[in-house]
Amino acid sequence: MDFILNKNSTAIAIVFEGTLTTRKNTPICKHLDRVILIGASKDETVEVACEIQADPPPRTFRWKFNNSGETLDVGSERFSVNGSRSILKYTPVTDQDYGTLSCWASNEVGTQNQPCLFQVVLAALPNAVSNCTIFNRTELSVDIQCIPGYDGGLPQIFVLEMFSTRSGITRFNITNTEEPQFSLENLDTLTSIMTQENNSLKLRIYAFNQKGRSASYSLPEFSIGSTAFRTAYALTAGGMIE
Repeated sequence: MDFILNKNSTAIAIVFEGTLTTRKNTPICKHLDRVILIGASKDETVEVACEIQADPPPRTFRWKFNNSGETLDVGSERFSVNGSRSILKYTPVTDQDYGTLSCWASNEVGTQNQPCLFQVVLAALPNAVSNCTIFNRTELSVDIQCIPGYDGGLPQIFVLEMFSTRSGITRFNITNTEEPQFSLENLDTLTSIMTQENNSLKLRIYAFNQKGRSASYSLPEFSIGSTAFRTAYALTAGGMIE
């Protein structure tokens, strides 16, 4: 007889003469290692999904809400259950409705030891970036850096798009998950294409978070290839918000 331990759960597999038998275990959160951030505006209903792993499947779920002043049970009429998943529809109305949601599941073995955790924060669209500067300009590359706007209460991601002002087709799409700074290289690969479109590109930079995207910050048109240095002075001009 051999014993096989699974470090990620309380299950124990026992082998009897070539037959594998799995001992039943209590539920565990599918995302036990992190708190999930949920952004919501006041009077906005968001769906919070609690996903667990269990064998046998869960029989019941329960939810609680906690802020700095109180802990409340969430009524069963406010959430649904589908197998190993429970979805709570939550609508913050006042500042006191922002806090931590906790979810537990139970099966015939017992109740989940550590709950799934969700932090509900007041959130909005991010603000546009500002004061974008273009520097280190060569015929083949360029660096661009902006000042980030308010993130809306959620992590934000920055995107730079380069598109033709003639056709509207996007030629580059670059993402930065930390700051609105971008390094563009190998611009010569666009020379033949952009010659057909008056050798002109337009830049727009925006941020987005869980709630959506900000307004775009547009920089003046500029040329690539052999005319890059002659037009570089125009690139420090202020942009505009679209």
